[in-house]
Amino acid sequence: MPSKNYNGNNPLGRARIKSNGLDTNGALARVETQIGRLQPSISLQTGSLQLPNGRVQIPKRARRGGGGGTSQWKVSLAKDENGDCTATISEGKIYEGLLDLNQMVFETEGVGEAEKSKGQGSVVVANDVVCILYTYKDGDTPAKLEFSVFPSGVDFADWEYKDENEADPPEIVATRYPLAKILDTGETDADNNPILQTEQMASNSLALVSICKNGYGILSFTPF
Repeated sequence: MPSKNYNGNNPLGRARIKSNGLDTNGALARVETQIGRLQPSISLQTGSLQLPNGRVQIPKRARRGGGGGTSQWKVSLAKDENGDCTATISEGKIYEGLLDLNQMVFETEGVGEAEKSKGQGSVVVANDVVCILYTYKDGDTPAKLEFSVFPSGVDFADWEYKDENEADPPEIVATRYPLAKILDTGETDADNNPILQTEQMASNSLALVSICKNGYGILSFTPF
């Protein structure tokens, strides 16, 4: 157990024993003083922790990541020329399975330049959900990945993208994966428009998986 009598400042102990006529200001005290002077000083820049039996240097830890890059799926907000709030998405990676390293790509055919640029130009309002819309493969029609905005006022958890037929149970033809929810801060800007912010939900690479919902399987994504 650490001792309060023996520490880095008093390596020979607080209590000094008189011996052969030596008092507390004698040889032992002088030796102790010299040992203390020989101890290297610790820079205040590196930090230290004072313990009962001495001082321990704590080196600074380097921050992970470095570079200050934008994380995957980061949803940012900006005002367009019409004063509407638009969402921009920093596209991440999606793999075709947990054990499949082939990456999936987003649909760009017939999409304008703004939408090609990682979701820029998508107008959002409070309680919208910025998400990935994944449409399943149908025969010779390949599967399709798109960025989309799920409208406010609809329960995201209960939403099902059903094929427009009378199959029972209905055939699910697409699913959505949330990236961020748009929140109202309760404040307004100089033009009396609501100030919005994002509640980020996804930041990792994703992998396509099968999950069970309401008793039948659907395709979705999981952090990878």
